[in-house]
Amino acid sequence: MRSIFDMYVNQGMSMSAVAKSLNAQNIPTKHNSFWTSGAILNTLRNCNYIGYVRYCMYTPERRFETEGLHEAIISEELFNAAQVLREKQSRIAPTKKPNENNYFNGLVYCHKCGARLQPNNIPSRKKDSKDKYEHNYVCVRKSNRACDAMQVSRNKLEAALLDYFSNIEDIDALDKINMEEQQQQARDYAEQIQALQNKLKQLDTKDKEVMSLFIDNHLDFEAYRNMKGKLDNDRAFINSELAKLTEYETTETPTGNLKEIIADFRNNWEHLTSAEKRLFLTNVIKKIVVKNERQEGKFRGTTSIVHIDFN
Repeated sequence: MRSIFDMYVNQGMSMSAVAKSLNAQNIPTKHNSFWTSGAILNTLRNCNYIGYVRYCMYTPERRFETEGLHEAIISEELFNAAQVLREKQSRIAPTKKPNENNYFNGLVYCHKCGARLQPNNIPSRKKDSKDKYEHNYVCVRKSNRACDAMQVSRNKLEAALLDYFSNIEDIDALDKINMEEQQQQARDYAEQIQALQNKLKQLDTKDKEVMSLFIDNHLDFEAYRNMKGKLDNDRAFINSELAKLTEYETTETPTGNLKEIIADFRNNWEHLTSAEKRLFLTNVIKKIVVKNERQEGKFRGTTSIVHIDFN
């Protein structure tokens, strides 16, 4: 199981790629079956591997996790990193999962209508091309003629992204905006944590009331046990939610100084593999608004970046 987390977190492989790798090595699941991306997902979010036990999995209002009696087989740091990465990718996960070369999928949007751009790969017309396909992105509303935006070449999109980073005039201002967003997120977490802590105090008060009623013989043992069990389940569920919020708050590290990010992008982009590019983009960027303007007398347009939302 440690290798699954390592491939997903440290090697930047997608869930489907991890499943393919395990199947290629003839490593079966615990049910002696083939691995799928769904099986990988279930493994990644299974807290049993860090020494915890899950209860009431199919009853959301009563579901909670607690420390078990078995030893952990992976570190909490690796498990938490997988949850953060999984959460980030779920927010931008496209309906059709991208292959390695569609690393912009789920991140690029049309400047005309605001809809998402989807991959449109066609066989390459260049005989000397190393890639069998031309990788393009087209507005999802173009198919029903609701948008007439031109498709965008992936290569031109990369060049436009480099040009955008090269021409950012006020990086410090962007850093300030990014930091303000992170501070607002931290305030939101603090409010949610405080609300849950208040609920715990209410449960403690209710617990004392139920105990007093039982001691004064106003409740029989069966009624007391049922009420006590319900309170304990509610408390366990709230504690698990608190743990998740605190864990996410501590593991969700800021994307860092934009000057450093932009420098890394410029210096390292062309040396990254497709999987590494996908991982870099999903960690740093939330949304790219792109346009491709028609040029008179030319078949292809001029691609430029209108706006970027950073994580």
